[in-house]
Amino acid sequence: MVYLFVLLALAALTLKGYCGKKVSNFATDTGDAFLFNLVRMLLCVAIGWFVLILERAHSLLAIEPKMLLICFFSGL
Repeated sequence: MVYLFVLLALAALTLKGYCGKKVSNFATDTGDAFLFNLVRMLLCVAIGWFVLILERAHSLLAIEPKMLLICFFSGL
């Protein structure tokens, strides 16, 4: 089972590297780079939520108020 996850991770990283090289040809200014990174992050968030739903790990998303305060101040 571990080999399957390693294989999937390697395939995903290879695809990410390939697509990153292809996309970099189209990013001509800062706005394009921002847009491509935004789309990439949204795809990563969607995949992360999908994995959480598959694993039924919703309880792991519970955030304590102290943690929210730490995250808020570290973001500042």
